[in-house]
Amino acid sequence: MDAAPFDGWSGSWHISLDDDAAVYGIQIEFPLPDGALHAAHAKVPRGDPPFTIVHEAGTLTLDGAPGERSGAATFSPNASVAEQWRARLGRAPTDDEQLCNALFDVTLDFDTGFRALFPRATPQNEVEARVFGADLALLREVAAANPNATPRDVTIAAMRRRRERGR
Repeated sequence: MDAAPFDGWSGSWHISLDDDAAVYGIQIEFPLPDGALHAAHAKVPRGDPPFTIVHEAGTLTLDGAPGERSGAATFSPNASVAEQWRARLGRAPTDDEQLCNALFDVTLDFDTGFRALFPRATPQNEVEARVFGADLALLREVAAANPNATPRDVTIAAMRRRRERGR
């Protein structure tokens, strides 16, 4: 059975890092019905809210009054991309999957590359890899180094790369 139609999700945001002259570091949080929390970091150009972050999976809108350093966040999924995910997954993506794909910029191209290496991978495997910064180049690198690699190997490689880069 398909999930109920998704018409947006509400959360909050605040400036978490303010040491760059050109951008703010933003913490975005979306509470889940079970009490859990999805949180992600993003960078937005300095200025006053609202801020808009457009990813393939949907748009995150960060509202607030001029000069405010926090406010409400909303998510609006991209319906055409959700349909493409439906075709790939054989079911409608869950609200949680759509939100995570937007928060961590899991694209259809990334999915294609990931599933080429790991045909039985789950959407959660992809999100986990993207949380730590995995990209298509890293997927190819891991596959070339280890033909028997797993989704977890990609996540570990992304974690190592992030640590080496100091972030």
